[in-house]
Amino acid sequence: IRAQRPACFEPVTQYSGYRWMNGRGGYVSMHDASTDIFFDMFTKGTTTYDIDFNVDRKGQYLSGITTAQCAYATEFVAHTRAYRITVK
Repeated sequence: IRAQRPACFEPVTQYSGYRWMNGRGGYVSMHDASTDIFFDMFTKGTTTYDIDFNVDRKGQYLSGITTAQCAYATEFVAHTRAYRITVK
């Protein structure tokens, strides 16, 4: 999973490494404008992963897209749309 983020969002945890999220483990790699999460496998159903961010300034921003892609069969890919975010 690659999750792009708006310019006003800074991750609370800046370090990359293996983490447990909602009972599932994954390697989280932080970058300047995105976060990559690598998993061994997914099960059927809906899975939610939460990453904490600090908002550092107000304004209007456009969130990036989130892409989920299989590393071994790259034709299996899905993505979200971008959202407009207003910080007051």
